[in-house]
Order: sequence, then C-alpha cells, then structure tokens
Amino acid sequence: MNVGKLYQFKEYFWLIYPSKDITAVRLTATITGVQAADYSKLLNGNIPYIFPNSLFLLLEQNGSFIRILTNNGEVGWIHIREDKEWTKDCIEEVNQ
Repeated sequence: MNVGKLYQFKEYFWLIYPSKDITAVRLTATITGVQAADYSKLLNGNIPYIFPNSLFLLLEQNGSFIRILTNNGEVGWIHIREDKEWTKDCIEEVNQ
C-alpha cells in the first residue's frame, strides 16, 4: 500500500479508531454491518465503521497500522494484517 493512493474495501465492515494504540487492542474488521454497529454501540457510539465497496485515501502507514480518510470525511486508524491472506484480498487499489 502507498501513501496518497486511493483504495477500496472489497469485503467486510472495518472499524475506524481515533489512534493506533486503540486499534492495536480492538477488533478491526467484522463480517456484517450489524456486528459493526453493535460493536460501535458497546464503545458508546464513538467508533465509526466503513462499508464494503467504500473508498479511502491512505494518509499514513506505520507498519500494519494505516491512517485513512474515508469517502465520508472520517479520519482514523485501522489495522491491516498483511501477513493474513484474507486482509490482502479485502483491499484493492483504485486506478484514478
């Protein structure tokens, strides 16, 4: 993945955290929107999530943690497990 490039989540709902520290200890991807909404509610509704087929701009990368800007204007961190095949298959670069 490259900073400044546009990407798309092909699968799953991804929770977007305000910091890398929180991202490191929390669930990152969920299977359904209901799970994402429920998890966000558990955290007082402060954790937005992004839907499959949503676009994001990669703002910063620190190892497996990436800071993104979503197509809804939200900025936050997600954890991409590049050592796991399922995460590699979930994100694709969008040709501009």
